[in-house]
Order: sequence, then structure tokens, then C-alpha cells
Amino acid sequence: MRSALFGAGGCKLAKDALGEATLAGGQIVIGEAEGGRGPWIEAISPPRITTEEILRYSGKEYERGADNFFRILQRALAADDQEAVVSMCAYPIRVEIGDRNHWMENRAELLRSYTQVFTPGVKKAVAGLRKPIHMGWRGFMTGRGELWMDSIAYTHVYRITAINGPVRMGP
Repeated sequence: MRSALFGAGGCKLAKDALGEATLAGGQIVIGEAEGGRGPWIEAISPPRITTEEILRYSGKEYERGADNFFRILQRALAADDQEAVVSMCAYPIRVEIGDRNHWMENRAELLRSYTQVFTPGVKKAVAGLRKPIHMGWRGFMTGRGELWMDSIAYTHVYRITAINGPVRMGP
């Protein structure tokens, strides 16, 4: 990917058969989002990986990576390092504010709503765990699903993928 993007002509925009803009020899596709959200990167082809790498990222190494990511997240939330926390999210991300779901398109948007999203209840859920709970193919979550996180397709890079807010108990 890196050589395709930074090589000769890698940053040259081209159109594919569907009329979408592409970069890096078609490995990055830039499409128009539904609902008029504007241009967005639709897909980046994952790097070629071996069976050995798939097994490595689906076993203990996968869980260790999630544990390390979670510890960094705990420190960032405890320090109220808002910039660090929003940089740990995958975008667009679905968040809950009050009783309603919202889509945050980027870091700046999430940063503006930070205190409404990362409430004391969400922070408490993260601080109260020794490590995230592995939920198989779904990724990892806090105790009651306040936060969900996972790695990016067979890599060591982890991101928060959903913020559901604190779980309310009873009426």
C-alpha cells in the first residue's frame, strides 16, 4: 500500500469503472456518501496477509493488543486528555447522547461533544475494568457494552468503534 501510494503516480486521481475516484492504483476508493455527507474514503484494500498472520492476530496477540490499547485509553480518560481519546476512535462512529444515537464523522465533531459522550458513567465503566471483555468476532467491550473496540483488519492498531453511553438500570 505504502509503495503504491507514494510511488510514481500513487497520488494521481483516476476514475474506476464505476466512476469513483481512486488513488494508489485503485487500492483507495473515494466515493460519495449516502445522504449528502460529502466525499469520504470508502475502502482501503487490506494488505496481503499470510495464514500465520491471521492466526497471530486472532489469538493471544490480539487480546494482548486490546489490553494494551485499553490501558492507554484508561490513562487518557483519567487525565481528561480529550485530544488523545478522540484520536483513539474509528470514524465515522456511532455515539449515544442522552437516549439518542448520533454519527460523529470526525475528531473535531466528537471533540465538540466530548463531555456529552464521555460522561462520568462511561469513564467509570472504563476505569472499573482491569481489561476489556473479549466478545469473539465482535471485538472487545466494557462490562455492559458502554464502549466497543477492535483492531483494524489484522493489524495491531485498535480503535473505539462504538460509544453506547452508560447502561441505565431499571425505571
